[in-house]
Amino acid sequence: MVEKGQRYKITAKGQWQDATFPPTDANGFVGFTLPMKVGNNLKVLPEENYMMLLAQVGKIYTPIGVEREFTPQNSGELNFLTNDARFFFGSNHGDIEVTVERLD
Repeated sequence: MVEKGQRYKITAKGQWQDATFPPTDANGFVGFTLPMKVGNNLKVLPEENYMMLLAQVGKIYTPIGVEREFTPQNSGELNFLTNDARFFFGSNHGDIEVTVERLD
């Protein structure tokens, strides 16, 4: 659980990948194939990199990447996911270890 207005530091280590594309860290990568460019608007956050680590609290998604200070807009359960086309999560694999530190 995270609290609205409280600052947190989120760090991510490791790599994951989408299908047969090269592995990437939590910063993800710019879509470089024609299908990726065409499907860009199907991503959770279309303006952010493919495979970027995202935080989710309620219905609000925030790009995180490898490291970011994060202040949630509401209290609730903190979830993480990759920024991919919503119907293609099944082709993703790898391991990202996420650490959440509450800041004063």
